[in-house]
This record gives sequence, structure tokens and C-alpha cells, in this order.
Amino acid sequence: MNPGAIVMLIVGCLILYGGLIFSILRMQR
Repeated sequence: MNPGAIVMLIVGCLILYGGLIFSILRMQR
């Protein structure tokens, strides 16, 4: 695997988890 694909995969996972945590924190307020 080339480093570019790995970086894109990590960024995608971070965005997914970030959106999930953001929505959960917003629902708790």
C-alpha cells in the first residue's frame, strides 16, 4: 500500500469518528 492511501484512510476514519462524537455531544446538551 502506498502512504497516500493510508493517510486518506486515517483521515476518513477521523472524520467519521469526529462526526459521531460531535452528534452525541450535541444530543446530550
